[in-house]
Amino acid sequence: MKQVSVLIPLRGRHLNLECLFDELAATLNSEYMTLMLFVDHDDKINDMVEQLIREYGHRFHLVESYYNSSRERYYSVKGFNYLFERTRTPRFIWLTNTVSLKYDWLNNVVAKFEKEFPDEVGVLSFGGKINKANIGMSSMHFTVYNGDWFHGGYVMNYCDDELACRAILLGRYAFLQNSGAIINPGIIKDDLLYDSQEEKTRMKKIDRSLFYKRSATNFGLPKNKTHLWTGFREINYPIPMIKE
Repeated sequence: MKQVSVLIPLRGRHLNLECLFDELAATLNSEYMTLMLFVDHDDKINDMVEQLIREYGHRFHLVESYYNSSRERYYSVKGFNYLFERTRTPRFIWLTNTVSLKYDWLNNVVAKFEKEFPDEVGVLSFGGKINKANIGMSSMHFTVYNGDWFHGGYVMNYCDDELACRAILLGRYAFLQNSGAIINPGIIKDDLLYDSQEEKTRMKKIDRSLFYKRSATNFGLPKNKTHLWTGFREINYPIPMIKE
């Protein structure tokens, strides 16, 4: 197995953090993973991460933890992109700690990615809805082909929607059911992720508006590289060219 980076931003997400570390450490072939963690100005979580690294760090190829000591909030998109810019392996996976992981999840994901994308140019979604890359695997080769990973204009939402849509339009998208990674949406409470309900509503409206504005031009992708598909306006819309 080749080395793979696993990107996890941790703002306000301590409720399942210890369980996530335990399941990552118990993962088959965990020694091929480089964990990349981003802690957004949260001393409590930073202390937990440091303790968990001391306890579990030897199970991984490497663990890198970045702490945002400024008072600027990064939220999820900026946190993911912060880690992406520091990724040094050709392949990478993105998770949140809303997931539960079975011991063989990594093998399942890597085997599917290699089968569908022998040239490593693609996006594999392996959790959540069929046309949303909530959690997934891709490579630097795809980001060169695609021209982007998570578009930096989003703050909290719709970055994974756009990534999936771009990959589908390029004919470079696959979905894996029963990967062994399960998203548990009830783990994280909104008050841990947003300064207020009003702020959450405001950001979601801005992100949604940006998504539909960009979707009107197929996210700026060249016509000679894309397929005709408008299913991004419906969750789980049938995708004829999707690789199952």
